[in-house]
Amino acid sequence: MNYASTIKGRDSNGELLRILAMLMIVMHHWVVHAFYPAVLTLDIAGQPWDHPLLLGFHCFFYIGVNCFVLLSGWYSIRLKTRSVINLWSICFFYALVSFFVVVGYRIWRDLSFPWRMLLPVAMPFSHTPCWFIHCYVALLLLSPLLNAGLDHLNRKQYVWMLVWISVMNIWFGYFCRVSQINPSGYTVLQFIWLYVIGAFIHRNYSDEWHRNHRWHYLWLYTGCALLWGVFSCLKAYHLLGVFDSLWHPFTYCNPFVLFSSIGFFLFVMSFQFKCLTINWMATSVLGAYLLQDALFPYHRLQAFTENWSSLTKLLALPLFTICWVAAIILLDRIRLGISTPLWNWYEKHLEKLSPSNS
Repeated sequence: MNYASTIKGRDSNGELLRILAMLMIVMHHWVVHAFYPAVLTLDIAGQPWDHPLLLGFHCFFYIGVNCFVLLSGWYSIRLKTRSVINLWSICFFYALVSFFVVVGYRIWRDLSFPWRMLLPVAMPFSHTPCWFIHCYVALLLLSPLLNAGLDHLNRKQYVWMLVWISVMNIWFGYFCRVSQINPSGYTVLQFIWLYVIGAFIHRNYSDEWHRNHRWHYLWLYTGCALLWGVFSCLKAYHLLGVFDSLWHPFTYCNPFVLFSSIGFFLFVMSFQFKCLTINWMATSVLGAYLLQDALFPYHRLQAFTENWSSLTKLLALPLFTICWVAAIILLDRIRLGISTPLWNWYEKHLEKLSPSNS
């Protein structure tokens, strides 16, 4: 596999979106697990001014996961043996890194061996602690069926399908909280919904249309994010009245989160350009999520930063995020250095035997 030519051929707007979405995901995790855990539970009454500020602006960077999946629908997943192996190798590498870090720490601390961590290393798809991987692998495996169905829909049928699946996710899932459907958005159904939306937009609207409506997309993103923040702060201070039970901020199927995600996604995708550096960086950003969720001791960071001033925390938050993602991009050079010759061997000897090439 010619790695250099692969990244050169990619459109950089989609790759830039991957990077921005990962920065958003990592920053969201720093906020709700380490710097400001009270924000996630809406327990900000009596907290310093930075807590309601972070809650109010949280939807500006709570949309990362939705943007990732919308991008998959935009480009349409093509299930191939290569794509499954590639995703598995990324998950395996970071599970292995996590394992060796924990082994080293446990042996240094109390001479114990974390046997339970061997299972996620051996089966990184099914036993990873990262819920996104579970849902994305399911979407990957379902993609041939989804693509075949979407290919046979005319525009009117497609629109009605979007209406009904949106009713199912928003009304039954978000508002009615039906546990069997999609109350949180952390589900395969949510990923299918976003995939279908991304595919519909790409198939039915031209690049010129997106360029002409670029600033409308920005207003959609900004407006929905601000409304999400206002309603979330009102709920935190118990000012929503009879609507209090209907507002669930930290769910990916929240309508304001959905439309904010679509607005930001389309705004970035309306810029068409190529940049080798961005493409090079984007190949490695998934590891920032995998290693953060599997390895990082949030409670230690929380104890470390709890006495910091509000201004110090707000300045440290983007700095921690950028440094973490940059460090993982550099670490991923090791994975690529190992995997590239293996891919070359695979292409030469095994790829012609895979089911996708038969």
